[in-house]
Amino acid sequence: GINAEYGKTKKMLAATLSGFGPISVLNLSTIEKPIIKAGEVLVKVKATAVNRADLLQREGRYPPPPGASSILGLEIAGEIAEFDETNIPNFNKEKIFVGKKVMALISGGGYAEYVAVPAELLLSIPTSFSFDKAAAIPEAYLTAFQALHWLGEVEQKEKMNSNRKLNILIHAGGSSVGVSATQLMKIRGHKVIVTAGSEEKLEKCQKIAGADVAINYKQGDFSIKVLEATEQKGVDILLDFVGAPYWQQNIQSLGFEGTMIILGLLGGGNITTEFNMSSILAKRLQIKGSTLRTRSNEYKEQLSKEFWQIYGNYFESGQLSPIIDRVLTLNQVQEAHQIVADNQNFGKVIMTI
Repeated sequence: GINAEYGKTKKMLAATLSGFGPISVLNLSTIEKPIIKAGEVLVKVKATAVNRADLLQREGRYPPPPGASSILGLEIAGEIAEFDETNIPNFNKEKIFVGKKVMALISGGGYAEYVAVPAELLLSIPTSFSFDKAAAIPEAYLTAFQALHWLGEVEQKEKMNSNRKLNILIHAGGSSVGVSATQLMKIRGHKVIVTAGSEEKLEKCQKIAGADVAINYKQGDFSIKVLEATEQKGVDILLDFVGAPYWQQNIQSLGFEGTMIILGLLGGGNITTEFNMSSILAKRLQIKGSTLRTRSNEYKEQLSKEFWQIYGNYFESGQLSPIIDRVLTLNQVQEAHQIVADNQNFGKVIMTI
């Protein structure tokens, strides 16, 4: 039955919202610990990370999916604290036990001492990893993996072009997803081109994340430089977070049978310029859009498992390691949000709890 080593108190600390708005609405408070539902385990959170989605949610622009915690935080690392094995389908005591170190992509609730997580979403933390490092994995790498493998179909493209490296264009190269996507594609030996808006970020994209070419999007039409970098062939896969302002240049940057994956519309979604669609036909392009947070647990479980099957060994061996900008504590949550809002970070901003 119930395994309640940590169950002595019903209260916990969490960063909660007093309303929607500026960072001042975020404060620490003592609230009830979550009650685990069927199929869930209670995790004692040791570290979480700040994602741009958290800022949007704090401003009231990105509501959590129905049934999800209203507390911010989309990824955690910690230890299993409590569960009811009669409530967990296919319970396996080798995989679920009190004190086990786990990480997970969650749909909310990370900025707290405890969070209830569906058992199937838990991933084991690599033995050499700290909680800080583990908390930097789920959201960024699973988003990048979903985009590149499930939507960008990188493995199929590799088979069709086995005589050459693929060309990959990643916008927001200094963001956590951008950095993760760069790392995954460099592990596979492809040519990675990134864009960013400052010389400092461009340098870090190359030196730290391993990008081959880094382009400043503030200095003219990036598609010209992308075509130069690919011998005028264009790219096989393009990851975009910006939307309308990049639309024309993105279409120009894509090569024959290229795939563009749109993961965000930071620059807005309304294309206001004249736009000729003929190259979508002529180049046989695919354009896909996706979000991850609203996906079912089954989808996230499958995504997590496949990601770890392909890349887990690289994390275990140290060939892949998340890039962490800085580690703060949960009571510095306002500062953490400010850093991400001001684009001061390269890699993840982690909060320990």
